[in-house]
Amino acid sequence: MCILLFAAATFVASCANDDDDTEVAPIPATISFGALYSINDNAVTQFGVALPALAGDSLLLEVGYSGCSSGHEFELRSRLLNAERAEIWLYKLTPDEACLASFAPRESFRVPIDVLSRNEIDLIGPNFGVYPLR
Repeated sequence: MCILLFAAATFVASCANDDDDTEVAPIPATISFGALYSINDNAVTQFGVALPALAGDSLLLEVGYSGCSSGHEFELRSRLLNAERAEIWLYKLTPDEACLASFAPRESFRVPIDVLSRNEIDLIGPNFGVYPLR
């Protein structure tokens, strides 16, 4: 009986110590990136800002991919890890194409407000490289 009361008291105490009342979306078990692409971490804007970077409510970066034409589509995805930290990554919607042309366009994606409210934001690259943005 004493062991049961101790276990119940421990459970209640552990729930009472949860200081973080912020609700976050469930964290995906895995991050997927869609079709093949890369992030150019040597790119610089005309104003000398190193990419990738956050500018206001947007992610600015240069992506690289091969294919038969430019204009491949990407989608910005995110997950909130806790009240302080979030991760964002790109998912390439356009399938891989069997052409050898290379493209490296500069892209801009609007970052969700719930991600921007975090103090730490990391961009996760398709090779699982981490680019701290904030």
